[in-house]
Amino acid sequence: MIYLKLNALRNLSKDEAFNFYASEWNYLKINATSLEEFMDKLKGISAESINFHLNRGDFEKWIDGSVGDKTLSKQIAELRTRNLQGAKARIELSNIVLMRIKTLKK
Repeated sequence: MIYLKLNALRNLSKDEAFNFYASEWNYLKINATSLEEFMDKLKGISAESINFHLNRGDFEKWIDGSVGDKTLSKQIAELRTRNLQGAKARIELSNIVLMRIKTLKK
């Protein structure tokens, strides 16, 4: 269990980073290589980018596949089913990620 916590909080390589896009062909040149960095980038990323990635399931895929946190991935997938957009999606997503980081640090 301790390994899983540490694994989810680790810094990833640039190849494993989450790359933010505003649309399919519009890379924002912003990435995150850890959950904490992801949390930080969510604060300033455009609502357009959050909507794009949330609607496609990109956040949960990255968190499950690269970060290795199935619990957080499932929580974000559930958030996606609520069809939140813009500022509401940012707030809810940020809260979910922040709470998971706090839990993993315990």
